[in-house]
Amino acid sequence: MTDIVGHYVDHEMTSPSQMAQHSAKIKPMAIDLAKSGILLITTCLRVEVYGEESALGNIDLLFSGFPRALVKGARAVAKRLAEISSGAKSQILGEPYVSEQVSNAVALLDPALPISRIARLALGVGRASRVRLHFIAPFNYDRIVYDLIAEQFKGIEEPGRLYMIGAGMLGAT
Repeated sequence: MTDIVGHYVDHEMTSPSQMAQHSAKIKPMAIDLAKSGILLITTCLRVEVYGEESALGNIDLLFSGFPRALVKGARAVAKRLAEISSGAKSQILGEPYVSEQVSNAVALLDPALPISRIARLALGVGRASRVRLHFIAPFNYDRIVYDLIAEQFKGIEEPGRLYMIGAGMLGAT
């Protein structure tokens, strides 16, 4: 077995807008990469791949035109994935949606793969940390949108419903 490694680009390394566009372009590759033993995590703020070094092969296409960082070793990969799962690596500190996105990405992997076992452990640690430390974002996307609407339409009663079309994660409201 080769060492477990990861490569990533996130909102701290490039503009959030560019990151969101790039992530949307890469996301459809998740199933094919999982079949090759590669965990692909795409959120509006990141594109990250993890797996055995030999499985990652040439991943330059996933990061073309973007700087990227390397995470080397099972322990470092588990730490990074736990931090992401807890919401510690999000623009909205402690936001809950990213944990679900990581979980969905891990579910695509063969459970027997070392990266799958490491990612499941990290996901559990990240979620447990959120609960134990009450690390829950005071804002979520729904609340942010309501606040933006309220600010724009001062004096008008806050709507009881919010319909959004084509708003990405905000469409989950």
